[in-house]
Amino acid sequence: HRVVELARRLDDSQALHLAQWGLWGVWLTRGRMRESMAAANLMQAAVAEHCVDFTVLAAPYASSVTALAAGRIELALASARVPTDIDVGAMDQFVASAIHVSPWAGILVARHCGHYIQGHYSRAAADWEEVERIAVGLAATPVAQGFATALGLTLRYMSGSLVDQARRDPRTLDEQLRKLIAFCREEGIGMWQSFAILVQAAFDCQRGHIDGARQRVAEHIRLLDSAGIRLWFVQFLTLHARLCHLEGDSAKALSLLDEAEAEARGSGQELGVCEMLRLRAQVLAGMGKRQQAMKALSDASAAAARLGSPTFGLRCALDQHALARETGEKHVALVLLQRAFDSLPEPQADTPDIRRARAVLSGSTLPESRPHRGSGRA
Repeated sequence: HRVVELARRLDDSQALHLAQWGLWGVWLTRGRMRESMAAANLMQAAVAEHCVDFTVLAAPYASSVTALAAGRIELALASARVPTDIDVGAMDQFVASAIHVSPWAGILVARHCGHYIQGHYSRAAADWEEVERIAVGLAATPVAQGFATALGLTLRYMSGSLVDQARRDPRTLDEQLRKLIAFCREEGIGMWQSFAILVQAAFDCQRGHIDGARQRVAEHIRLLDSAGIRLWFVQFLTLHARLCHLEGDSAKALSLLDEAEAEARGSGQELGVCEMLRLRAQVLAGMGKRQQAMKALSDASAAAARLGSPTFGLRCALDQHALARETGEKHVALVLLQRAFDSLPEPQADTPDIRRARAVLSGSTLPESRPHRGSGRA
């Protein structure tokens, strides 16, 4: 704040833009959505006034990533726009060489996530192809290239789109995460190293490799918290709760979910609320508390609606159908599932959730994968 004020007094626009960028980064890593959005808005105002310097790309990057984390998907997509009269590629290369960040890659990652959440899977795939192309072009600035990969994989996990890649091409994802963790360790980038390790643990959990994962996740959450970093904490606490649930520790899982819910409420990190509530329903159902589980799923559906997300809405409807088979409300659940399926912009897309929904609605079922022990990481 003091540097921003000093730059204003000196009427030094370049120093002001850099100070605002730094202020935004501080608030974002602390997980404070309201403050980081205010800082991003200051950067956007600077672009409107001057339209010079790296802020032309940095401002929409900051705004779109912050809006995504806050669960404001329409705003994230609206913010992910850049002036049409600039050479985006040249500007991005200049910024990447100066501050080791590719804002254009970050903007496209946010756009990919927003489109995926809204169910526009073709657009999301095209955005991701462009991110990968940009990352290849950043080979001359390896730190910027590493950041692009780290941001891409982390945000894809947070938005739910990494699930598809994990099922289609697990070997490539494994290799990407392994190289990213090694890169962050070599460069001494502790925050992104922890993010990558936590995403890797989520991937292992999805495949059923849970040995040692609970302790690993708890340790990296502790490391982040001790550094004052609480960005994505709703999702990371939910991941920790999922591992506790899989190990049969329902009480600890519910306690962590309570903490995640309080984190979302206090920080404004709304993106992870729907998945947090879906897991709460699973834990409660496993404890035999089916009515409470249905209430949690109803809340999750409401959270998906607030996001404007047919993708998450379909996941909630699938969960409701699975639980309804036990509560005798299967017909109502099928109606809700059909409604969720019909709301998809691209119902013909090939995603795990859409395949499962088609199978249920056609009268067949798909086996659910169950986690098993073994093959965990040290």
